[in-house]
Amino acid sequence: MKFSEVVDALMEGKRVRKTNWESKTAYLTYDKVDNTFDFWEVIDGERCRIQYYSSLDLSPKDLMSDFWDIVK
Repeated sequence: MKFSEVVDALMEGKRVRKTNWESKTAYLTYDKVDNTFDFWEVIDGERCRIQYYSSLDLSPKDLMSDFWDIVK
């Protein structure tokens, strides 16, 4: 998946993740109200917002990664 597709998915309200993350329940969302990118993880069956970011700070490796995926 191209990174532009990742951004489009986030803007559409979809959850995205990198399949090589250590946690299999972690994902990112975009909060339109607060204009933040929120990092979530499911812990003991509960959705927990772990961090939020005002911008996406990515490395060139992140941009070229084939590991991005939309969470169903």
